[in-house]
Amino acid sequence: MPDFRGLFHELGLYDASFGTLREHVSGLTRRPFCLLHADLHRENFVVDGAGRLWTIDWELAMFGDPLYDLATHLYLMRYPSDQEDRMTERWCETVESVAPGSSAGWEADLPKLLAYKKAQSVFTDVIRTALSLAEEAELDEDLLVRAGGRVREVMSAATEPLGVGTPSEEVVTASLRKWFENYDPVGGEHRP
Repeated sequence: MPDFRGLFHELGLYDASFGTLREHVSGLTRRPFCLLHADLHRENFVVDGAGRLWTIDWELAMFGDPLYDLATHLYLMRYPSDQEDRMTERWCETVESVAPGSSAGWEADLPKLLAYKKAQSVFTDVIRTALSLAEEAELDEDLLVRAGGRVREVMSAATEPLGVGTPSEEVVTASLRKWFENYDPVGGEHRP
């Protein structure tokens, strides 16, 4: 199994980042838990020939705070602000009609959960990016620069909830290069 700890440290992400994130999302309002999809975006909605809407790809489903599904959806969809406002308003109306209390405190909590989604994205995107580089036999410089740009972008969006700065492009690409050079493609493991 590849080891990403060194890569995260090179990027300025240490255990303290989780403490900062925990503090950032503390104090959420209690809402009745329910089944969550946890990956709601346009590619997971299908309209069949009869005009019925289906939700697919339930592999991340869990039981939890209904506001988490809204935050996930808004984060993944990247609506313009007016559409985001309309979506939030309609979501609140809909969940309240089904499970009263499900939108309680959304005004204070939605920004916290959106910040959490940004922080969560850092970890998944860093791992995904490193593994995509590992698929290459040799490190292509253009690919490395694009990968570094993606990592830097997600880190920039999560500086506040993680309590970290945004590393320079040079630091990001050097960190990814170092990770790539220490990755063993035959065994799928990371050399220390």
